[in-house]
Parts: sequence; C-alpha cells; structure tokens
Amino acid sequence: MSTRRDFLRATGLAGAGALIGHLTGGCGCPGGTASQMTGCGAATFEVTPTSALVSVHASGYERALIRVEGGDAPIEVPVPLSTAELHTRAVDIVGLEPDREYTYTVSVRGGEFGPYWLRTAPLPESETPLRFLFTADIATDEGCSIFDTMAATGADFWLSLGDFPYADAGSDALTIRDYRAEHRNARLASGAQTLLSALPAYAIYDDHEVRNDWDAEMRTNEPDRVAAALAAWDEWFPLRTPGEQRYRSWRWGRLAEFFMLDCRRFRSANSAPDGEAKTMLGAAQRQWLLDGLAASSAVFKFVVTTVPLDFGNTGDDSWRGFRRERDEILRAVIETPVPNTVFLTGDQHWFAAHHLAGGIREYQAGPASAFVRQPDPARPEEVFRHAGHNFAEVTVHGGHEPSFTIRALGPLGEEIYRETLAASRS
Repeated sequence: MSTRRDFLRATGLAGAGALIGHLTGGCGCPGGTASQMTGCGAATFEVTPTSALVSVHASGYERALIRVEGGDAPIEVPVPLSTAELHTRAVDIVGLEPDREYTYTVSVRGGEFGPYWLRTAPLPESETPLRFLFTADIATDEGCSIFDTMAATGADFWLSLGDFPYADAGSDALTIRDYRAEHRNARLASGAQTLLSALPAYAIYDDHEVRNDWDAEMRTNEPDRVAAALAAWDEWFPLRTPGEQRYRSWRWGRLAEFFMLDCRRFRSANSAPDGEAKTMLGAAQRQWLLDGLAASSAVFKFVVTTVPLDFGNTGDDSWRGFRRERDEILRAVIETPVPNTVFLTGDQHWFAAHHLAGGIREYQAGPASAFVRQPDPARPEEVFRHAGHNFAEVTVHGGHEPSFTIRALGPLGEEIYRETLAASRS
C-alpha cells in the first residue's frame, strides 16, 4: 500500500518537505504539482472517518471516473459532468476505512489527472495525534510558492479561513457566471492545485468571495449579487448539507473538535450600534456554538472564526464591532467552563498570537499570498506578531498529558513562531 511519503515523492514534493525549517528568505520555492490536464482539477473536502467529498472540474467533458487506491480493493466512482457553463461536480466517496491513507486519480476521455491524497479521520474515541494547517487570504498564484511548502508539510488537512478567491478584486463580479469564473481561475491555478492535491480542506468564506466587508446592508441592497456569490461558492466548496447553514463542527478523534463559524451570512450591519440586537452569528448559530462547546468531550476545542476577536485594524468589520456577543461567548467559555478552547482566525494579513483571559488562546494566520498589512501598535494580550506571508501549523499530541504546538511558517517553511500549550485538566 502506498504511503504519504510515496505520494510526496511521486508528486515531487518530498524534496520540498526536506527543506522545511532549513531555508530562509527568497522566492525560489521548490516545485511539484499533481499531473495536470488543461482545464481540469480536483479537490478533497469534508473528510470523515468513512468518506470524503471530492470536487471535480473538467471543462468540456460529460463524465469522469474517480479511482481510489489504498483500501483492500480499488474504488471507482463515476462523476456526471456537463459541457455547459458549469463543469464542477462533487461526489461523496463512501466506504472508506477510518484513519487510513488513500490516493485517487481522475480519468476523462483521453486522459488522467492526479494523484490526490487524503487521510480519513479517526474514530471519535481514537487517540491518534493530528497535524493541520490554517491560513487565509489567497489572492494570487504568483510569487513565492507557499503552496508547495504547505503541501510538503505532510499535514492531515488544512483550514481555509476565507478570501479564497478574491472574487471582488480586479473585476466587477455581479452574476453567478462572473463569480464562477473567479473561482475557476483561482482553483485551477498551479499553486492551488499543488496544495489541494496534497491536503484535504475544510473551508468557509469571509468577505472577498462576495464583496469587501459585506454585511446585512449588502444582503438588503444587493440580494441577487449575494445569492449569486454564495451559490458559486457552494459549487466550488461543497458541503454534505447544502443550504444557508454553512457553519458546522467535526471531530478528529478524541483530541480535537472543530467549530467552523459563518461570520458573514447572519451578521447585522457593521455600522449598527452594538447592543442586544446586533449579532455576527445570529441567534441560532450562537446557541449552536455555545451548546456544542459545552457538550464537547474532545480535549481541545478549536473555534474557527474568519475575523479576529479584537486585535486588528479593520474596525467594526471584526468582532470589535460586535463586542456584546463576543463577550457573551467568551464568558460562557470561561464560566461553564470549556477548558482548552482555542480560536483560529485570519483576515488581518499578518500572523499574531494572543493570550486572553481565562486561558483562552487566539492565533491569527495569513495572508498566504495576498498583500501584507502593517499592524496597529501591540496590546498586552498580543504576545507575538509578524507582518509577512505565512501559514500556521498545529500539531496535537495525546497521551497522559495532551498538548498542542503551533508554529507560524513562512513561504519557504522558515519558522517564525512556536508555542506549546499543555491541556488544562479543569
């Protein structure tokens, strides 16, 4: 049976992996991509212990065939496509074994592309350690090849915290056709395919998939544009339960549970006065989060929020403009209590580590390839910051004393920051 090392070697990324942590500076990143066919690509999403959603794009073909290797016998899954405008389809690959490595290729008439790699999640009671990446703000496929570096880490999966793609940049996207074109261009770029061939993803949008800083005012004033943008996002980032509830949670064994928030679809106007009526999450999502955190038996609870809790320079577009609701959530985490709660965020275009009251940690990653923003003056809660392209790697260890280690890494894998936190027993 092939292993992850075999996959990295086959795609040319094994050499890149050996460089991680040893190089600094420069943009001459090592290369390696999945075997490509023009206009074709795939990506893996929403991995569970027994299944994975695979999204296939193959322009001009009516059908494709996914062949999955790594189990007791190959699995073949047909994919109905279309020669019409939309060529991307998602299929659920089922019947997989927990905590197991698989590769797959995609065949169309006259060719094949891949391979793509995935590891299924362990069972909820498993002590299997995990390693995942998170970042935000993927605006270009040019320059430093941070995508090669991320692909070569050998992580189990990555979290995309929004602004991938920047559908509102360099164009006036208004219709679903416009937004589909922006997604297609971003998804099929060589850097994105390198990353997506090597790591399954869990994703959520932020603002630039629709329009900068969009909120309730845009939903009211431009409802057709918002609907078109979200419909295109749904096509390229498939979920098992399509609809307005794109927030969700999932387990990765006993060690981690993830709560991925939708910080846009249900929010009030950014400009509204803060108070009982103002919300970022909406009542249903907020209660879902509080109930889920309180009930979670995972050692670490990772809350994925695309905008930071307070520390940034985007004003009321962050949780800074929604302090009453934010404070309600933080109070519940501290008072319930919900130990070992960690907030993962992006949006601000620099890396930062924050130590908050009650032992809460917040880590902010990105941009992966968008512009770098200079931060405001540091506040006491901010223990580290770095203005430069980056992504974060989190490794969670089990055993008698569970812990996690977070590292911020630069485009060539140079270590920018490292912190280890032991799990609290309270």
